[in-house]
Amino acid sequence: MAVHLRFDHKRNNFTVWESGAILEYLADAYDTEHKFSGATPEEKASISHPVQGNLYFSKVYWDDTYDENGPPNYIKRFKMELDRVFKVDETQLKAQAAKYSEDKAWLVLDRPTIADFSPMGWLARLPALKEPPEIDTNQCRVPMKYVEKLCSQEGMGKVQAKMQQS
Repeated sequence: MAVHLRFDHKRNNFTVWESGAILEYLADAYDTEHKFSGATPEEKASISHPVQGNLYFSKVYWDDTYDENGPPNYIKRFKMELDRVFKVDETQLKAQAAKYSEDKAWLVLDRPTIADFSPMGWLARLPALKEPPEIDTNQCRVPMKYVEKLCSQEGMGKVQAKMQQS
Protein backbone atom coordinates (compact mmCIF):
# COMPACT_ATOMS: atom_id res chain seq x y z
CA MET A 1 0.00 0.00 0.00
CA ALA A 2 1.57 3.32 -1.00
CA VAL A 3 1.21 6.66 0.70
CA HIS A 4 0.29 9.15 -1.98
CA LEU A 5 0.11 12.54 -0.26
CA ARG A 6 1.87 14.07 2.72
CA PHE A 7 1.37 17.47 4.31
CA ASP A 8 4.19 18.74 6.49
CA HIS A 9 2.47 20.98 9.00
CA LYS A 10 5.82 21.88 10.56
CA ARG A 11 7.00 23.40 7.28
CA ASN A 12 4.25 25.73 6.08
CA ASN A 13 1.96 22.83 5.10
CA PHE A 14 4.39 21.77 2.39
CA THR A 15 2.75 19.11 0.23
CA VAL A 16 4.61 16.27 -1.47
CA TRP A 17 3.17 13.26 -3.28
CA GLU A 18 4.36 9.94 -4.66
CA SER A 19 5.79 7.44 -2.20
CA GLY A 20 9.44 7.76 -3.22
CA ALA A 21 9.37 11.56 -3.15
CA ILE A 22 7.72 11.47 0.28
CA LEU A 23 10.38 9.14 1.68
CA GLU A 24 13.20 11.23 0.25
CA TYR A 25 11.63 14.47 1.51
CA LEU A 26 11.16 13.09 5.04
CA ALA A 27 14.72 11.80 5.07
CA ASP A 28 16.14 15.13 3.85
CA ALA A 29 13.99 17.20 6.19
CA TYR A 30 14.14 15.15 9.39
CA ASP A 31 16.93 12.57 9.28
CA THR A 32 19.71 15.00 10.19
CA GLU A 33 21.89 12.19 11.57
CA HIS A 34 21.52 10.21 8.30
CA LYS A 35 20.35 7.15 10.19
CA PHE A 36 18.05 6.10 7.31
CA SER A 37 19.38 8.30 4.52
CA GLY A 38 22.63 9.04 2.75
CA ALA A 39 25.14 11.53 4.09
CA THR A 40 26.90 12.16 0.77
CA PRO A 41 25.55 12.86 -2.73
CA GLU A 42 26.79 9.39 -3.75
CA GLU A 43 24.93 7.67 -0.90
CA LYS A 44 21.78 9.69 -1.60
CA ALA A 45 21.87 8.74 -5.30
CA SER A 46 22.48 5.08 -4.44
CA ILE A 47 19.45 5.11 -2.13
CA SER A 48 17.24 7.02 -4.57
CA HIS A 49 17.40 4.41 -7.33
CA PRO A 50 15.75 1.54 -5.42
CA VAL A 51 13.33 3.92 -3.69
CA GLN A 52 12.00 5.12 -7.04
CA GLY A 53 12.15 1.69 -8.67
CA ASN A 54 10.13 -0.09 -5.99
CA LEU A 55 7.03 2.00 -6.50
CA TYR A 56 5.62 0.05 -9.40
CA PHE A 57 5.39 -3.37 -7.78
CA SER A 58 2.03 -2.68 -6.21
CA LYS A 59 0.71 -3.52 -9.71
CA VAL A 60 1.43 -7.18 -8.93
CA TYR A 61 -1.33 -6.95 -6.34
CA TRP A 62 -4.02 -5.74 -8.71
CA ASP A 63 -6.48 -8.59 -8.00
CA ASP A 64 -6.18 -8.32 -4.23
CA THR A 65 -6.16 -4.53 -4.20
CA TYR A 66 -9.00 -3.83 -6.61
CA ASP A 67 -10.87 -7.11 -6.14
CA GLU A 68 -10.99 -7.62 -9.89
CA ASN A 69 -8.87 -9.32 -12.48
CA GLY A 70 -6.15 -7.12 -13.90
CA PRO A 71 -5.15 -7.21 -17.56
CA PRO A 72 -3.20 -10.50 -17.94
CA ASN A 73 -0.34 -8.98 -19.94
CA TYR A 74 0.03 -6.22 -17.34
CA ILE A 75 0.14 -8.65 -14.42
CA LYS A 76 2.50 -11.02 -16.27
CA ARG A 77 4.92 -8.17 -17.01
CA PHE A 78 5.11 -7.09 -13.37
CA LYS A 79 5.45 -10.65 -12.09
CA MET A 80 8.39 -11.13 -14.46
CA GLU A 81 9.87 -7.84 -13.28
CA LEU A 82 9.46 -8.89 -9.65
CA ASP A 83 11.37 -12.09 -10.39
CA ARG A 84 14.13 -10.07 -12.09
CA VAL A 85 14.37 -7.64 -9.17
CA PHE A 86 14.65 -10.50 -6.69
CA LYS A 87 17.55 -11.91 -8.71
CA VAL A 88 19.25 -8.49 -8.82
CA ASP A 89 18.67 -8.10 -5.09
CA GLU A 90 20.17 -11.56 -4.52
CA THR A 91 23.39 -10.44 -6.22
CA GLN A 92 23.42 -7.07 -4.45
CA LEU A 93 22.76 -8.50 -0.98
CA LYS A 94 25.50 -11.12 -1.44
CA ALA A 95 27.93 -8.36 -2.42
CA GLN A 96 26.87 -6.30 0.60
CA ALA A 97 27.43 -9.30 2.90
CA ALA A 98 30.91 -9.80 1.45
CA LYS A 99 31.69 -6.10 1.82
CA TYR A 100 30.22 -5.38 5.27
CA SER A 101 29.26 -8.75 6.88
CA GLU A 102 26.05 -10.76 6.95
CA ASP A 103 24.40 -8.70 9.70
CA LYS A 104 25.14 -5.44 7.87
CA ALA A 105 24.01 -6.70 4.45
CA TRP A 106 21.40 -4.12 3.50
CA LEU A 107 20.37 -3.14 0.00
CA VAL A 108 22.58 -0.06 -0.39
CA LEU A 109 24.62 0.80 2.71
CA ASP A 110 25.82 -0.96 5.87
CA ARG A 111 22.61 0.00 7.66
CA PRO A 112 18.92 -0.02 6.82
CA THR A 113 17.86 3.02 4.82
CA ILE A 114 14.71 4.25 3.12
CA ALA A 115 15.83 2.10 0.15
CA ASP A 116 15.23 -0.95 2.33
CA PHE A 117 11.94 0.22 3.80
CA SER A 118 10.37 1.59 0.61
CA PRO A 119 9.25 -1.80 -0.75
CA MET A 120 7.70 -2.97 2.53
CA GLY A 121 4.19 -2.13 1.35
CA TRP A 122 4.32 -4.89 -1.24
CA LEU A 123 7.00 -7.18 0.21
CA ALA A 124 5.10 -7.69 3.44
CA ARG A 125 2.00 -8.71 1.46
CA LEU A 126 3.70 -11.45 -0.56
CA PRO A 127 2.72 -14.33 1.76
CA ALA A 128 -0.92 -13.20 2.01
CA LEU A 129 -1.72 -12.95 -1.72
CA LYS A 130 -4.53 -15.07 -3.15
CA GLU A 131 -2.28 -15.86 -6.09
CA PRO A 132 1.35 -15.22 -5.11
CA PRO A 133 3.80 -14.51 -7.94
CA GLU A 134 5.73 -17.53 -9.13
CA ILE A 135 9.04 -16.76 -7.45
CA ASP A 136 11.50 -19.60 -7.11
CA THR A 137 12.35 -19.03 -3.45
CA ASN A 138 15.15 -21.60 -3.72
CA GLN A 139 16.90 -19.31 -6.20
CA CYS A 140 16.09 -16.22 -4.10
CA ARG A 141 16.97 -17.36 -0.59
CA VAL A 142 18.98 -14.25 0.23
CA PRO A 143 16.16 -11.79 -0.63
CA MET A 144 13.63 -13.92 1.28
CA LYS A 145 15.91 -13.90 4.34
CA TYR A 146 16.35 -10.15 3.82
CA VAL A 147 12.55 -9.67 3.86
CA GLU A 148 12.40 -11.52 7.19
CA LYS A 149 15.20 -9.29 8.53
CA LEU A 150 13.33 -6.17 7.38
CA CYS A 151 10.09 -7.32 8.98
CA SER A 152 11.86 -7.94 12.28
CA GLN A 153 13.25 -4.39 12.53
CA GLU A 154 12.13 -2.36 15.54
CA GLY A 155 8.78 -0.74 14.88
CA MET A 156 7.96 -2.76 11.75
CA GLY A 157 5.21 -4.71 13.54
CA LYS A 158 3.36 -1.44 14.17
CA VAL A 159 3.89 -0.32 10.59
CA GLN A 160 2.61 -3.61 9.19
CA ALA A 161 -0.46 -3.50 11.45
CA LYS A 162 -1.20 0.04 10.24
CA MET A 163 -0.80 -1.05 6.60
CA GLN A 164 -3.26 -3.91 7.16
CA GLN A 165 -5.85 -1.36 8.36
CA SER A 166 -5.50 0.71 5.18
